[in-house]
Amino acid sequence: MISKPFAVSSAAPYHWETKLAKDYTTTQVYNLLVAKKFNHYLYNGTGSGCLTWTTALVELLETEGVLPKGSKASYLKKVEEVRADPKYWVPAEPGAKFYP
Repeated sequence: MISKPFAVSSAAPYHWETKLAKDYTTTQVYNLLVAKKFNHYLYNGTGSGCLTWTTALVELLETEGVLPKGSKASYLKKVEEVRADPKYWVPAEPGAKFYP
């Protein structure tokens, strides 16, 4: 999520984006992340974890109605596209663990 109309880096071979389903401020995102304990996670030590956290975030924002229905499926489709490209390593999941 970005709040400014920046273009995606020309060095990014892949990216995923979707429109918001409703207006949502940075403060609202922060408060939701704290309320849902998204700041309570541990990486697995093998360089993996961002994908687990990001997938959970997309799912949460879809559930909350911030992202449109089907966002998680669309995101995971992009993940599989990148995973199929032998030039890029996409770790197996789950890579991070949420804790209470």
